[in-house]
Amino acid sequence: MGKLRALAEENPSAVDFAFSHAAETGDLSQEGFVQILSEKVGGERADVEALVEATRSAYVAATDAAVAQVSNVEPQLVYDWLRDQQPGLAGEVIMEAQAGRFGAVKKATGVYLENLASIDPEAALSADLGPHAKPERVNGKVAVRMNGKVISWREAMRYRTNK
Repeated sequence: MGKLRALAEENPSAVDFAFSHAAETGDLSQEGFVQILSEKVGGERADVEALVEATRSAYVAATDAAVAQVSNVEPQLVYDWLRDQQPGLAGEVIMEAQAGRFGAVKKATGVYLENLASIDPEAALSADLGPHAKPERVNGKVAVRMNGKVISWREAMRYRTNK
């Protein structure tokens, strides 16, 4: 990560542009980021690619840890959903991660979980919600039986993330 920081210090506008481009277009792929950054910095594409890959692994580990603080959901599912369905929130995640903050990742994970019943009902129905909550299908929708009371999936997820 130190090399990318050094590159950012030497070319702050190029790095800001690359992150902003990724955030605005929703192009979260390493390919798009490398292309923009190498064009702006004027460096060899292979060098920028190696630098971004080394830095990416550190950011992925940190963002995966942030997802794990909210839920045991597979982080890549959250990232794929963000890229495809919530590009604005994806941009927020990118900009915060660039600054070493991961609150937006936690927020995005919460939003993903609140919507899991519509994103992937089977995953919601098989989710382990602990000993006092069980997902079930009620009138064709995923709901949660919690302490003898049936509540909506979204309400149950809000309850879990606000505990």
